[in-house]
Amino acid sequence: MSLAPARRFALGALLALALGLAGCGRDEAATPTAAAPQASPPSTAFTVLAGSELKDLEAPLVEAARAAGVELQLSYAGTLDIVERVNAGERFDAILPPNGAYPALALAKPAVAREKLFYSRIALGVKAAKAARLGWDKRAPGWADIARAASTGQLRYGMTTRPAPTPA
Repeated sequence: MSLAPARRFALGALLALALGLAGCGRDEAATPTAAAPQASPPSTAFTVLAGSELKDLEAPLVEAARAAGVELQLSYAGTLDIVERVNAGERFDAILPPNGAYPALALAKPAVAREKLFYSRIALGVKAAKAARLGWDKRAPGWADIARAASTGQLRYGMTTRPAPTPA
């Protein structure tokens, strides 16, 4: 299987985080996740609750973890569900939410470690004359500057998104 460079980097960063956290030890007295029956012994797998966008990377992640001697068990949920499940007491060795800002504020207990794995680069195209009028030719704008310009009508913009899959 051939992965694009960006995906290879994300896979490597994710695996490095997972293996690094696995080396930190785990609470063997922790309760098993809701997916495991209560009667069975706790799993020795490194459990991760991740955003569903990582499903495409599950096979190579599990394969890479296995090659490193770690059993990796992935579960998927959206950001709000991740927070609700963790706050309800479900135990995971790591969480990888699609957006880290909300969990940082909403988790009942603060995360033991919080590292950014990678950043998404976003390009904002503005004509030179418009950038000069907004002062962005002298100083690069931040998100607050862009939001302020949009809210005052000085800047109009459109943002793309992937279309939702259509049912078959």
